[in-house]
Amino acid sequence: MNIIDTLIEILPQVWYLLPLCILLLFFKVYIDKKEKEFKKEKRRKDQREFHLKNEENGKEFERLTGKKFEELGYKVIYHGLEKGKFDQGIDLICYINNKIYLVQCKNYSKEKSITHEHIKIFHSNAIKYIKTHNLDEKNIELKYVIPNENVLDMSAKKVLMNNFYNCEYLIVN
Repeated sequence: MNIIDTLIEILPQVWYLLPLCILLLFFKVYIDKKEKEFKKEKRRKDQREFHLKNEENGKEFERLTGKKFEELGYKVIYHGLEKGKFDQGIDLICYINNKIYLVQCKNYSKEKSITHEHIKIFHSNAIKYIKTHNLDEKNIELKYVIPNENVLDMSAKKVLMNNFYNCEYLIVN
């Protein structure tokens, strides 16, 4: 007797289980789909919360940096906090006597996460800002503020040492 014959012989005795098995199969597919959707939505929520937390940490770092400049006697405009995404890459504008500092704050924590490209973008944005607002370049310095030196990769350090960019980094923590 082969397997087919055995199945045919058993079928009349277990036929009532077939709809139950099909129902269980559909239920499993449904549960798997819902679990996948739940995990996807949780990832989205976690990413939104992470982004909001990073954004808030960035804003807090800008406030801290601004307060440090104020303690040194500078008048500070919190450009990034006031303009949000429309800050043109300038977070703080600090004045003292005839000197103006255009400041970019980056509260990065990952080592070597700031590259030469970040510095060049800031420089380009600062030049645009200077030209748009008819400022005298001779009285302006660019400051790139970071929490520690380890966030700069070697290419960023080389660009910051190049006098062409008129940009120095400051550590604020």
